[in-house]
Amino acid sequence: AVVAVPELIAQAATSLVTIDSTLSAAQLAAGPPTRDVLPAAGDEVSEGIAHLFSRYAQDYQKTAGQAAAYH
Repeated sequence: AVVAVPELIAQAATSLVTIDSTLSAAQLAAGPPTRDVLPAAGDEVSEGIAHLFSRYAQDYQKTAGQAAAYH
């Protein structure tokens, strides 16, 4: 049997909206620092790793934006 309690459904919807807005704010705040990673040193390994992390962050931001638009 399935029982739908309107008050619980409304509370769940409110919680989901709160979670969504919190995650969106965290994503916006984390965007620039994670995309603009500076190399730890001047060698090419440090530069390569910084580029790798920056690229990963850019890909994540793009995917997260697509997921938010879909949602």
